[in-house]
Amino acid sequence: MYTYTPSKAFEQYAEIITANNTRIENLKKMTKQLYKIFDQAFTLDPEMTGKIIASFIMGTNENPEFSEKDAYDHFIKNHICTKNLIGKSSKNDLANRFVEDYKNAFELSIKILVRLRWIDDVIAKKPVDFKKGYFKFAGKIIQELNNSSLNWTFMTKSLDRNLRNAASHLDFHYDERRSIYEGKIRDAKHEKIKLFSITPEEFLEKTLPNATNIIQSFVAAGLILYMKQEVNLQKKALTLLE
Repeated sequence: MYTYTPSKAFEQYAEIITANNTRIENLKKMTKQLYKIFDQAFTLDPEMTGKIIASFIMGTNENPEFSEKDAYDHFIKNHICTKNLIGKSSKNDLANRFVEDYKNAFELSIKILVRLRWIDDVIAKKPVDFKKGYFKFAGKIIQELNNSSLNWTFMTKSLDRNLRNAASHLDFHYDERRSIYEGKIRDAKHEKIKLFSITPEEFLEKTLPNATNIIQSFVAAGLILYMKQEVNLQKKALTLLE
């Protein structure tokens, strides 16, 4: 029978932190900040904190369907596949694959923000309502995190507002003729459509990495917390963030 150990957790953690990420320093900073919040919640309620973080992969006993393992596996598989096609695929094909990569990262990031909203309740010493929180809209979750006494902006600001709106409606694409990414923002309140564009450099060097960093920092911070049972190993893990 397979036994998951702190040593295995460290191996997975090291793969995330030492990977060839475009914004590795940003990832380290986000992971460090998120771990501090996780540790604060764990001190207040270790059982609930562990349950919330584990729900990302396992769901909960009451709602196992809340597991995001399939979505996470899909994201990782496609993310790696897209990276491996750099230099091997046409510019247009690769550009559109990056769009899909962002959409996958966006959807998964929102599922992570749901968990952070629950963690926020733990620290605020409020009851955690898994079912009610799980089905909230992305905008509502982000608004509640931004209104928290905790500073969650290092996570919520990592999702570009314009792209978040466009990606959620599948209104974001690469224009091969103009060599630029374009999108539409649906302003339902004023019944208007706003157009925007973003350069490939900004999208690939900042926007996309920021979204993937949400996912990576959540997993990495959770692994550091798991290593708490082996102090020396946890210290080694935290050293990688320096």
